[in-house]
Amino acid sequence: MIINARYIAFWGCTIPALQPYVEKAARLVFGELGITLAEPEGMTCCPDPDITHMASHEYWLVTAARNLALAERRGLDLMTPCNGCFFTFTEAISELKRNGKKANAVLSENFNMTFKGKVRVYHALEVLYDVVGPENIKAKFTRSLNGLRVTIHPGCKLLKYEEKRLDVKLYELTKLTGSTILTYGLERLCCGVPLMYLDADKAIELRTKPKLDRMKEVNPDAIVVICPACHNQLEKGQLMISEDEEYDIPVISLLELLALCMGFSPDDIGMYLHRIPTDDALEKLGLI
Repeated sequence: MIINARYIAFWGCTIPALQPYVEKAARLVFGELGITLAEPEGMTCCPDPDITHMASHEYWLVTAARNLALAERRGLDLMTPCNGCFFTFTEAISELKRNGKKANAVLSENFNMTFKGKVRVYHALEVLYDVVGPENIKAKFTRSLNGLRVTIHPGCKLLKYEEKRLDVKLYELTKLTGSTILTYGLERLCCGVPLMYLDADKAIELRTKPKLDRMKEVNPDAIVVICPACHNQLEKGQLMISEDEEYDIPVISLLELLALCMGFSPDDIGMYLHRIPTDDALEKLGLI
């Protein structure tokens, strides 16, 4: 298998700040698959698809356009393991191609650059599933996660692009690891992140807690995600809910599961940094 592809890895804000184990897992996995990840030099927040978009659409678009123009200067496409960043760049490219004159005027005046519409943006799932392919990924596996029982939360930004079947790719790649996927009926319910910006209590009450309650009923060893914002919310939600309603369900990125299957140890990945310990799940797999 020779892939020999190169992308700018756009990590977003949350992964470097709160989930270094996700970045490490991604570097290990893509390295094993022969994919080179270039650094996003000079780039800023994507920007955030919820807060920034609502506060100023023009600022959101120009900031996204600047990041995209920087990628074009380097002649590389973007790859992101963040649902929010993928949403921002996908929507921004669409709008800029329709009517990017004003945004380009701002870029030209302030940064001496323009967006030309040449760069493409890929979700990490697309690169894994469509560029590399499940069989080529499985060929790199040295262990199975058979016996691990998981629930999956795809995230609303992922579900927005039905035609790309990103949620299906998340499920298929999780199954590839040997994990057993448990259904709980609220897979499509938002984790609560956007509502957190308005009312944290309501976000937990109306979004996060109902999901966690349903998950707890099926008794998973872990919650599998690909979105760092959802990852953070499902961890934080468990820690915010009163002590008499304990969940203790670790939230694990698909990229971490793939890295484990490729033979990397939990310490290689940095899984000891999870806020909700992964020890029980890892012990079940005989990895600690």
